[in-house]
Amino acid sequence: MKKLGLIAGNGKFPLIFAEQAKRAGVSVVAVAHRGETPKAIEGMVDALTWVYVGELGKMIRALHQAGIREAVMAGGIQKVRLFSNFRPDLRGAAFLARVRSREDDQLLRAVAEELEGEGIRILESTLFLSELLPSEGVLTRRSPTTEQWEDIRMGLETAKEVSSWSR
Repeated sequence: MKKLGLIAGNGKFPLIFAEQAKRAGVSVVAVAHRGETPKAIEGMVDALTWVYVGELGKMIRALHQAGIREAVMAGGIQKVRLFSNFRPDLRGAAFLARVRSREDDQLLRAVAEELEGEGIRILESTLFLSELLPSEGVLTRRSPTTEQWEDIRMGLETAKEVSSWSR
């Protein structure tokens, strides 16, 4: 049986991922974040290690000890709770000292690079979820009109611009 690591954040996404991976016949070894990941994860994975946000060394050790070479990150970490649950170990503190950006996307990419440097390849989080994702194309009874497509494009550009302001 194939083994896969799951770095679980908050919300239902880690639970859905674990369920779908198990359905696909994959053994799931999870690292879950205290105060973020739903406790229900305990009954959905084959092995579990709880960590505080920032315990990067503990996370890497848990994945190595389980023989994990590939992992998925699913779910987020709420910034509001980040400071109350943030307890970096030495590896986590050294990582933060090296990372230049504190933006969400940049931090996630840096964590992925750190894990990949330790021999743990990060895979797409949509792995095993294809049956839950909509197919490409129109999902309603009719296609949008030309005017509606213009509104959709403008809304998409606006959303991209607004999201870049928060970085």
